[in-house]
Amino acid sequence: MSVWGSKRHTDTSFLTISPAQPAARQHDWTITKTLVTHASATSTAFKEQIHQQLHDVGVLPAGGVSLEIGFLVGSNRYWPNLWKPTIDALDPILGQTRPDRPWHPRDGRIVTLGLHCAIDPTQTNTVRMTIRAGPSRQ
Repeated sequence: MSVWGSKRHTDTSFLTISPAQPAARQHDWTITKTLVTHASATSTAFKEQIHQQLHDVGVLPAGGVSLEIGFLVGSNRYWPNLWKPTIDALDPILGQTRPDRPWHPRDGRIVTLGLHCAIDPTQTNTVRMTIRAGPSRQ
């Protein structure tokens, strides 16, 4: 499954849902990081595990951001519940809204978002994800 969204300074934004397929072109990503978490997506531990694995990436320069997250999950995970807590943990990439507010990244910077999922029954409770981010080309 692949879900794409975009926002612009226009009257419309776009959302596309389709079967996942290989990309026709590659983006020149500033950040590419593969992460693993075992915690429930509804727990703080889920966000903490993501955040800890991103400690060394650095905040992207000011401006719009293109972001893709590819999830590999077991058949018992409901992957639509993963995207929000994952993005909530991305302040090492997006920056923080305020230092006293954990899990509130500057996610308004995201102007293009791609979310992808593949199911692997051997993953059980493990969530593997690859996060790719860079300045938007728009």
